Amino acid sequence: MRCFKTAFVLLAGFFPVLLPGQTTPQHGVQTGDIDRKANPCTDFFQYANGTWRAENPIPAFMPRWSRRWQAGEDAKGQLKEILDDVSKRIDWPKGSPEQLIGDYYGSCMDQAKVDKLGLAPAQPILAQIDAIKTPADLQRMIRQLQSLSVSRHSEWDRLRTTIIQDRRLPLCLPLDSAFPIVTTTSSPISAFRKHERNTRRM
Repeated sequence: MRCFKTAFVLLAGFFPVLLPGQTTPQHGVQTGDIDRKANPCTDFFQYANGTWRAENPIPAFMPRWSRRWQAGEDAKGQLKEILDDVSKRIDWPKGSPEQLIGDYYGSCMDQAKVDKLGLAPAQPILAQIDAIKTPADLQRMIRQLQSLSVSRHSEWDRLRTTIIQDRRLPLCLPLDSAFPIVTTTSSPISAFRKHERNTRRM
């Protein structure tokens, strides 16, 4: 009985309530998701989510599934519909958000044109990268790439996070000529910091 009272108190805080001036109640827990055959004292997760999970199996294209993930996928679908509609029109006022969004999205989705052009649009900047000779050249190129929203930190931060999250992994650094091979007798953090210092000297 005490366990059922606890479950009731936990759920009561999420039931629809009306705030002053509201005509539509806010929703927290969806009571239809509850598996009332489950015992909340032994498996509260199954009790709270069992019915929804049974009625909403994980899609083949997803590693996991939940109401939050489902809402995210629904939002992506709605956004795609908006972008498709906006990009179909070519009479938007020049410089308007609709014109800019439509042109940008349309250029990304024109796969035939992308395939035809290949690397041609990127050749000028690739040539500048090939021309890098000095640390100053590299710094200028990094600034230029960052101005184009091409960040040099994405993979770097991923590596840093991987090492910090699990220091027990001796091989969490890529095994190539740019990184030291870390053995179980050395510290991954120390090896990574040494590599970081060497890289920043550039």
